[in-house]
Amino acid sequence: MSKKFLHTVFFVLVLGSAAAQQLPLFSQYSFNRFGFNPAYAGNKNRVEAIVTHRNHMLNFPGAPTTQQFTVSAPWQAKYMGFGLRVLNDKIGVTNHVSVNAAANYFIGFGEGKLAMGLEFGMDQYSVNWDQLEGHDATDPSQPAGANSIIVPNAAFGLFYTTDNWYAGYSIQNMVGSRLSFQGAANSTTSSQYMHHYINAGGVKQLNDNVQLEPFLLIKAVYAAPWQMDLGTYFVYKNAYGAGITYRSGDAIVFSAKLEFLEQIYVGYSYEMRINSLSAYASTSHEIMLGYYYKLLEPARKKIIHPRYYF
Repeated sequence: MSKKFLHTVFFVLVLGSAAAQQLPLFSQYSFNRFGFNPAYAGNKNRVEAIVTHRNHMLNFPGAPTTQQFTVSAPWQAKYMGFGLRVLNDKIGVTNHVSVNAAANYFIGFGEGKLAMGLEFGMDQYSVNWDQLEGHDATDPSQPAGANSIIVPNAAFGLFYTTDNWYAGYSIQNMVGSRLSFQGAANSTTSSQYMHHYINAGGVKQLNDNVQLEPFLLIKAVYAAPWQMDLGTYFVYKNAYGAGITYRSGDAIVFSAKLEFLEQIYVGYSYEMRINSLSAYASTSHEIMLGYYYKLLEPARKKIIHPRYYF
C-alpha cells in the first residue's frame, strides 16, 4: 500500500476512534468559550461573531483542517443569551459538518451571575472511500464509494462569572448517536461519546495598563486520557494580548490577539508539538477573526457588572 493510504488510515482509525477526542481540537479556547459551552452565548453585553480556521499537524498527509463559525448575542430584557455554531472538520477521507443553535438563561448568584444553557443541532458525517489509495484497487476488503449520515446532537453547559474570576462546565455529544458507514464489502460502526469540559480563569490587574489572565481547561472523553490546557495571557490596554499554554501530552502553544477599530480583532496561535509525533508533524497553526457590536445597558437595575475578559 502507498504511504498516503497508510497515513489516511492512521488518521481515520486512530484520531476517529474512542481512544482519542472525536471533537476537533482548538488552541484559542479562551477567545471563544461559546465554541464548547452553550451557557456562554451572550455572556458579554454585545453581539459577537467569530470565524476560526485551524491546520493541525501541518504537512502531514490527511491531517485535520477545521473551520468554525459562531455568532451570539444577549436578550437583555429576558436575561437570556442565544447563539449559532457551525463546524466543518475534515480528517483524511472523512468530513464532519455540524450546525447547532444554543439558548441560555442568566440568574444572579452570590457575587456573580450563573448561566445555564442548552444546545441542539444536527451532525453530518461523510466518508469518501474512493479517495483511499491502496496497492490493489481490486482488493474486496477495501470499501468503495461515498457514504453520508445525519444524526441529532445536543449539549449542556453551566457558566459562572464574577468581577475577577469565572468557571464553567459543559457536555458535548449528549445524544450518543451510532455512526454506521456501509462499504462495498464491509461496514464500519462507531458511536459518539460525551465530551466533558471544565474551565476556569481570572484576571489580575498588574498596573493601569497591564493585566494577567490565567486560565485552565480540562477535557475528558470516554476511553481516552484526559487532557489539560494550562496557560496565561498578558493583556495591554485591553487591546493587545500575548500568552503561552501548555497542553498536556501534546504541545506548547504561543498565542497573540490584536483588537482594532474597537470592534474587530484577530488572533493567531502557533503550536510546537512535544510528543512522539513531533518528528512527523511538529507544528499546528490557528487563526481567528472576530467582530462585535456593543449594546447599550438595559434601562433597569443591573444584577452584576462582570469584567469582560480579553
